[in-house]
Amino acid sequence: MDSYNSFPQVPSEDVILGTAEGINLSPVRRFFCLLVTFDLLFTSLLWILCAILTKGDHNLIIVFEEEVLSYSLQISTFDTVMCAGCRFVILILFYALVNCRHWLPVALTTAGSCIFLVVKVLLFGWSEYGNGTPWPVLLILEGFVIAWVEAWFLDFRVVPIERQAAIYFSRQHATTGGNGSGVIPWLGAQRTRTPGGFRSYPESASQFFSPLESPYHSDVENDSETESIDRRRKIGIGKRTSESIESKMWIQQGPVIALDLVSKINSSGWILEKSMENGDHVSSKKLHRKIFMVSGTIAAPPTKIMTELFRNVERMPSWNPSVTYSEHLQILNDTTDITYQVTKEGAGGIISPRDFVTLRHHKEISDGCHVIACVSVKHIDKPVQPSITRGTNGIGGWVLSPSLLNPRFTDFRWLLDIELGLNRLIPNKVVDNAFIAATLDTINCLRLKLSYTVEEVENVDMEYPSTSQNNITLQNPGPTVVS
Repeated sequence: MDSYNSFPQVPSEDVILGTAEGINLSPVRRFFCLLVTFDLLFTSLLWILCAILTKGDHNLIIVFEEEVLSYSLQISTFDTVMCAGCRFVILILFYALVNCRHWLPVALTTAGSCIFLVVKVLLFGWSEYGNGTPWPVLLILEGFVIAWVEAWFLDFRVVPIERQAAIYFSRQHATTGGNGSGVIPWLGAQRTRTPGGFRSYPESASQFFSPLESPYHSDVENDSETESIDRRRKIGIGKRTSESIESKMWIQQGPVIALDLVSKINSSGWILEKSMENGDHVSSKKLHRKIFMVSGTIAAPPTKIMTELFRNVERMPSWNPSVTYSEHLQILNDTTDITYQVTKEGAGGIISPRDFVTLRHHKEISDGCHVIACVSVKHIDKPVQPSITRGTNGIGGWVLSPSLLNPRFTDFRWLLDIELGLNRLIPNKVVDNAFIAATLDTINCLRLKLSYTVEEVENVDMEYPSTSQNNITLQNPGPTVVS
């Protein structure tokens, strides 16, 4: 298998939004142009209503003569439409035709609009216009607000997203040695670079959740477990062959998300949230959202933990109280599969049950360390159901290392990047506390489960595929205490 470094970084959804297809504008820039067009049309419609209702004359020709031909700053509101028209011409010229990537044009239009509207408010003859009607006030406020919305959206969305996409493709260009053709690994979707732009296959979101993997050919504990594996293999073959475009894409993504997982765990900036007496630590970090990492030690070898989390995934509800249902959807190869889990409600019923469709990949690296990376994908066999909320999550998973004090023990780090789609009225503190408590409960339940199943593994012939990748470096393989 190729080295991890031969794969480009997995692009986020923002990278796709910032990618221009051929000579077309990027999706995020097209939205900005639509916003500018909406500005002009909405201002024009509001001005017509304002003029008709305040003048008391439904003849548009008379209204046009009074407002436009006999224009006066003190008694006419048509200048707000002209202001919107100037914004439209300047912004479409620079950001649609010239494809400008700087914030200066929108800054000038916003500043100019605000200055004009302030002057308009000071000089306007409020007592002479429509007997104190509020319509001119609404028209002026609309122009002020939408001008700032345009500036905010370009500076905080369009420019950063397109810059992120440019950085990603420049790195991909360097990784592929200048070959711009081939697959862009986008989490369950395939976008192939062609002379006319990109060709897209069914999409998938960047997500992750919970129970993670270990190799298929590990030790067999009993006959029923063997039957479960055989049944899962039949499911993987029957539902979708590994020769499909999506399957090839998912197999390619596996090593990429494993590399990204290790990079996140080894990164700096983690803040200690909670420490337990048993040595478990919960840390957090603010990225696109708040992510968590749990670290500690489990009295079982890494291979045993992987067997429980990966091979016996359909048995997870029997020992993990957070998971009510778990099944294999598709087995892609010996180290990559797709699972479906349903979680129970949390925080005393405040958080309703969620379901997750998860792509999982396992890699064994140097010195007996194992990386188990996961990310949620879209699967045709498990569409979103109206009866349950689908959780969406970023790349996360487990890093398992033999303990330096006792090689039969495991120092683990579990990264969770989960978006539950909660109501914004729920306080973040409540959600964080419930999430941390559920995570620590899962670790303790895993310890309890393993305490009944840990056995001698030195003489067990583990039939792992040859997946060792020594070019991945784990920093501080022991439990991580960060502050």
